[in-house]
Amino acid sequence: GRRPLTALTPVQIRLGVQILFMPRYDGNSARSGAPPPSSSGLGRRPLTALTPVQIRLGVQIPAGLRPCFFVSCAAALGICKNKSMRIVLVSDTFRPTMGGIETQVGALADHLHSRGHDIVVLTCTPEGNALSESLYPVLRSSWRNPFNAPIDPKAPRRFIDFIQRFNPDVVHYHMGELTPVVQSVLLNLKDSRIPQVVTVHSLWDPRVTIPAFRAIARRTGLAQAPIMWTGVSELVNEQIRQVMGPDICVSTLHNGVDVAPWQRPPVAHQGIVAVTATRFAPRKRVDALIEILSETRRRWDSYSRGRSSDFPLRAVVAGEGPLFEGIQRRVERAGLGNWLLLPGRLSATQLQDLYSRSDIFLAPSVKESASIAGREALASGLAVMTRSQSGLAEVVENGLNGWCLDNDDEMIEALLSVLETPAQLERIHEHNRGEDFPFTWEKVIEATESYYRQAQELASTGD
Repeated sequence: GRRPLTALTPVQIRLGVQILFMPRYDGNSARSGAPPPSSSGLGRRPLTALTPVQIRLGVQIPAGLRPCFFVSCAAALGICKNKSMRIVLVSDTFRPTMGGIETQVGALADHLHSRGHDIVVLTCTPEGNALSESLYPVLRSSWRNPFNAPIDPKAPRRFIDFIQRFNPDVVHYHMGELTPVVQSVLLNLKDSRIPQVVTVHSLWDPRVTIPAFRAIARRTGLAQAPIMWTGVSELVNEQIRQVMGPDICVSTLHNGVDVAPWQRPPVAHQGIVAVTATRFAPRKRVDALIEILSETRRRWDSYSRGRSSDFPLRAVVAGEGPLFEGIQRRVERAGLGNWLLLPGRLSATQLQDLYSRSDIFLAPSVKESASIAGREALASGLAVMTRSQSGLAEVVENGLNGWCLDNDDEMIEALLSVLETPAQLERIHEHNRGEDFPFTWEKVIEATESYYRQAQELASTGD
């Protein structure tokens, strides 16, 4: 049965080998005929009493137990109840970090758990200051370093050991451009006959990352391993083929959106409101977006398309990042602040409220693998204006749900066209709000489970 953590006295650990578990045992126990404690390895007893415990390395808990990764590991081994599938999700980063990969992996774990699967997440991201409860085990192997990077040199060995003991139905790796722990675990287990799925979430640098990954794949035989490869867009899939070879089978696993909160009734407002939610980082091209908006205003005035006071566009660029203060100073110096707002980072609820009062979502980046924010905007009914070189362009059709444009000048002219003839927005809004949204989590989870079954077939046949 379950016992409180105070019932557990010294846990002795030999890293990567076994846990020696010694419960309280005294003379009264002996006289009552209770058997002495055993020194078993990582079995399912008696650490089932720890469900579900998530522990950061080296953090004390009231029980006086010095926790480590393997205490959590054993707890995870004990809680699984053999439901539909035993699934391990491996990601260098996870909650509480809130980037694109972290958001998607967290939501994926939540939805898979709600479908009845046994989920365990392996990550190097520390818990953070505010401990939060989870419906499934999140095993964190973290290491203090000067850069606060989510990395631990011991994590690959620990994760590999756990996966081999856990004997999952499938392991799902989540790769970005810099995910060394995921890559190390994948390379070590590629020939293990454990069903494995890899999802690549980010675009890789064609000058550095792709050649390096290609060399590793050739040297290790990764391309020949029975692994199910997926990417979040066809743009990402093409880069996987560049690394693994043109004959590799790659499928698309789209980013999912919880649609209901985003589908708010539109709120009447004056003029046309263009919005974006982004990180103020170089690859997001926020500086180019400010230039696009500024040039749109200049051309509107110089073409005498309206008086300066009648400029109908209002813009909101939400987000934070290393370039925020510089962009803010630029907007102030240019005198754009009366119609171009920089509110900083907004919560999902705040964005949903903003989108209900907006018309266009602007996405000028050419290095978007798929754009979760763009999909949320589509779910809100907004017209999406993006560059054709972006992964977001794969789900945007000119004149139907938005515009795909080849360069920044075309984005400026498209904005001017909308300002002159706003009726075209009404057609797009009506289409987007009436369409069956193709990226709901229900559809994404169904595709994910299908890929898991394909991975099981690959592992069983070795093809």
